[in-house]
Amino acid sequence: MFRNDGVHVLWGRSADLSENGIAATISGELFEGEVVTLSFSLDPGAAPLEMRASVRFRRGFFCGFEFLILTDEQRAQIKRACGFLVAASSGS
Repeated sequence: MFRNDGVHVLWGRSADLSENGIAATISGELFEGEVVTLSFSLDPGAAPLEMRASVRFRRGFFCGFEFLILTDEQRAQIKRACGFLVAASSGS
């Protein structure tokens, strides 16, 4: 993320993924409304997706991010991953 004092890089662990956003516990403080660049992989060994997102809620270090702009390919990859996760959680 970019702030007045420079660029800050944080890492985190995702907890939830949807076609519109992702939730994660992160290693630093973000603020609601802040715009950040997210980088994450949907598949081990795959190149990470990188996209802009807005912090929509925050509870301590747990944040919900709304994707702002996705390419058609990013949207398709996320949709496939969500479908896989739904099937895996339902035992299908």
